[in-house]
Amino acid sequence: MLRIHFTADDLGRVRLAAGADPLWETRLSARVVNDPEGARGALGQWRSEVVRDLPRQALPYLHLTPSRGYSPDFLVPETGSVDLASGIQAVLGTPAGRMAAELARLDVASPLSGWVHYLASGAPRALQGLRATITAYHRHAVAPVWDRVWSAVEADRAAHAHGLVTEGARDTLAALHPRITWSGHTLRIDDGRHDRDIHLAGRGLRLVPSYFCGDVPVTFEDPGLTPALVLPVVHSPYEAASRDESAGAALALLLGRTRAAALRALATPVTTGALARRTSASPASASQHAAVLRQAGLVVSRRDGRYVVHTLTTLGARLLAAAERGEAATGRQRPPKP
Repeated sequence: MLRIHFTADDLGRVRLAAGADPLWETRLSARVVNDPEGARGALGQWRSEVVRDLPRQALPYLHLTPSRGYSPDFLVPETGSVDLASGIQAVLGTPAGRMAAELARLDVASPLSGWVHYLASGAPRALQGLRATITAYHRHAVAPVWDRVWSAVEADRAAHAHGLVTEGARDTLAALHPRITWSGHTLRIDDGRHDRDIHLAGRGLRLVPSYFCGDVPVTFEDPGLTPALVLPVVHSPYEAASRDESAGAALALLLGRTRAAALRALATPVTTGALARRTSASPASASQHAAVLRQAGLVVSRRDGRYVVHTLTTLGARLLAAAERGEAATGRQRPPKP
């Protein structure tokens, strides 16, 4: 059981990550790759594709990210990352003493132990090897599905942002995940591990939605690091490896004026009620429009308490950009390459 203790100041400092974090997604996806029995649904389909032809250069990174037990905190910058290059640079800038101490806790099989000891020494060539193995793994496993990751995280961020604005921090924290409960000033996460406590003490908490997080929220092992809670996102049906064949028929429906207006109304995440107001439609009609857009893979929908929040996927944003003659007119950009 993980317990995160809030002060009154911390409740006012709950914030969301800026978007999908390349280093968190890379680290957590590697744990999925290392867990053949635990990967299910969309993640299971993704894993089966990844493991077929893993490049040899990616293997050392997988030994740093076991599916169970300890994985070094330094593999993810404590303040987050917005792109792979700057994130890796932050990882390589980890103080040598901290890197060595965290690697010493890692349970590594003998064939890799020499490389891990070499990395713990902080030798420049070892650090460049770390850069190479992170890059090789990410390029093979995460980069090909980055649009999918970005869309899922954006939908989850929109739902949490809506909750923070409309319901407040306490109610939003209480509804974050089925394994999370809120009592008094303490957030309890039933993660199946030993009891441990994080006292925020005015530092606040950064919420990080993650596509590859699995079923259980996670955080840094070291309570002294900048507090972050990584949350599993909802894997919508459209995100499976192959979409439903009805998507093609649903796309044809988008040629109508009404649904084109609905697509434009979704340039920013909205609830069903807001979508109805923006399109001068009834809530039932707005819900139907969102359902068709969702079937076509243009929208993801996420329930947040009494509301359903709709967000454009990358495909939806691109289509809207083309319809309005350029991405600048849409206010939405293609997800940044990690």
